[in-house]
Amino acid sequence: MDLAKIRKKARLQEHSDGQAGELVDPIMDAPPETHSQQPGWLEGAEIALASEQEYSLGLVGRTGDTEDETVQWLTFFLGTEEYALELSVVLELIRPRNLTELPQVPKDLLGIVSLRGEMLPIIDLGKRLGADPPVDADQQRVIVCAGAEQRVGLLVDRVSRVAKLSTRQIEAAPFMLSGAQAESVEGVGRLQGRMLILLKPEKITAIES
Repeated sequence: MDLAKIRKKARLQEHSDGQAGELVDPIMDAPPETHSQQPGWLEGAEIALASEQEYSLGLVGRTGDTEDETVQWLTFFLGTEEYALELSVVLELIRPRNLTELPQVPKDLLGIVSLRGEMLPIIDLGKRLGADPPVDADQQRVIVCAGAEQRVGLLVDRVSRVAKLSTRQIEAAPFMLSGAQAESVEGVGRLQGRMLILLKPEKITAIES
């Protein structure tokens, strides 16, 4: 993904648009956060793993008025790039575990794991999107999402935080994207000088044949 042009555009627009997004604490139980030197960001302990019930209780979905709707996003890293997935489709976070490989499946479909008696397919999201290899495998997590037909696990390099984005902070997907990237990217979010690549859940959770 050629992100140099996207970053340049985001920095230019950041000067003209003073609106800053709001970051909220993860909905899982965690020690009290500390304030970062960077305004608007909160730092705390690593996001704790939560059950589906805890996530369901914490999901807020969409808030705000019709003119400037606000949506919550779960942000995470693939390689050195930060991505985001709308929180409403996220069920829980789990640590990677032993899986059963399947024959004759796409390379990004790692296999299946048993999660409370349910067979959960695990997709390597980095491979699917052509991202750089993980920096630290110990920080990898599986984001369990509600797919179109079944639950799907997305392997990511590191979960970051929950962020709020208003419609004014979201731009259209860059036209220079191609292939799986073009199909999977919903847009680009700008938040406190950072660029978040917003993903389409229906695309990244699809089990390709």
